[in-house]
Amino acid sequence: MMKTVQKYIEEQIKNNTKQSIGLNEISADLNMTKKEASRELLQFLEDTLKAHPDGLTITDLKDFTKLNRNWIAKQLEILEIMGRLDLKTIGPAKLYKYSADGLNQWDKYYRALIENAHDVVLVVKKEAEKSMHIAFMSDNIELMTGFPAHLIDKTLILAHIHPGDRTVIDSLNRIFADESHQDSINFRFMAKDGQYLQLEAHITDLRDDSEIGGLVLNCQDVTENFNLEERIQYRMAFGQMMLNIATSLITTPEEELLVRFNTNFESIGKFMHPMDHLQNLNFVADYLFLFLLSEDKESLVRIKQWKNPDHELPEMLGFNQISIAKNHALSDKVIQNEPFFVPDIQTLQMDFDESIRKYIEPLAERSLLMIPFRSLHFEFTGALSIIFHSQIQRSIANHFLDMFQSLVEIVRSHLERMLQTSTITLVDLMP
Repeated sequence: MMKTVQKYIEEQIKNNTKQSIGLNEISADLNMTKKEASRELLQFLEDTLKAHPDGLTITDLKDFTKLNRNWIAKQLEILEIMGRLDLKTIGPAKLYKYSADGLNQWDKYYRALIENAHDVVLVVKKEAEKSMHIAFMSDNIELMTGFPAHLIDKTLILAHIHPGDRTVIDSLNRIFADESHQDSINFRFMAKDGQYLQLEAHITDLRDDSEIGGLVLNCQDVTENFNLEERIQYRMAFGQMMLNIATSLITTPEEELLVRFNTNFESIGKFMHPMDHLQNLNFVADYLFLFLLSEDKESLVRIKQWKNPDHELPEMLGFNQISIAKNHALSDKVIQNEPFFVPDIQTLQMDFDESIRKYIEPLAERSLLMIPFRSLHFEFTGALSIIFHSQIQRSIANHFLDMFQSLVEIVRSHLERMLQTSTITLVDLMP
């Protein structure tokens, strides 16, 4: 009697109605569970190889079956585990031939096959009411985790899973209980150096196979890809937060500005990636100042000021300008349109006019970020200055500056837009 899945695929090929057929589609159309469909598909793949004794490539198998290439590759790995394939490499191509010789030698065959591979294969079993255990583990786990296979206690290997990802154990138990079907799981696994690897495990249910009798987990280290994707998402979110902050500077009523600004900075903390070493910084701003460069280019003149209403702070009404003529480093940064960061303000006190030093002294242990901006069209140069509630480590100053570089263009763009749509001139903005 022809198998249900095989007949279905042959009808699809005959009618030429679909370019590719997937497991989800087959199980839905035939009203089968994924486990049932997967079992028949594996047998269909094996029968196809039997019918072509000279061997087939993955491309050949895709043409014959219309199945997804990645799925075919995973099933071929399972047949290799079971010793039912003879794999030969001809140039860049891999030729797969059916073999009956290894039916009772899959463990020995597979160990030789994957000796230098990067993926780790686990066979997980669970008998009756007993706990789940690892029945087979490929030796190349040492390449991935640093632990030699012979030193790993298979009964304790699941304990290496990150506490926050222990739900994958529940997922495997549900598969064993026939309560769910999953094609893959993702989890963090502690390597020998104490660092967690991000692993992706593709699951093949071979509990009904007399040779395997369990779940086969093909584990890949996707840490690098995971970190890259996480960083991209983080940067996108961080960029949006920078846009929100810059927009707040222009659109928020002055009395609400610091509250909105600090709310945004609290949100930034949630987007801090562990590799950025900035999670524990105090992103609370005490003051915001908007400066424009004086005509003689010797000082930055304040045109706007906002104070944090939640802190007892001096009004800084006399903080009208910062002399940059005395400080070539600061002058160069402003003229060259480069951000300037001072981890502790006390190092800048001598650059302030004597009349306003009394305002600066109480802020000596705070940090200052100055973001210059320049408009060639409107011929102005200025700076947005932020005084943070605490010092920031000098060792991460450059990284800190990189994060806020995007504010330069955003603030400049907003100011230009404001000047384009208003009769206000830069002279009017000066105090």
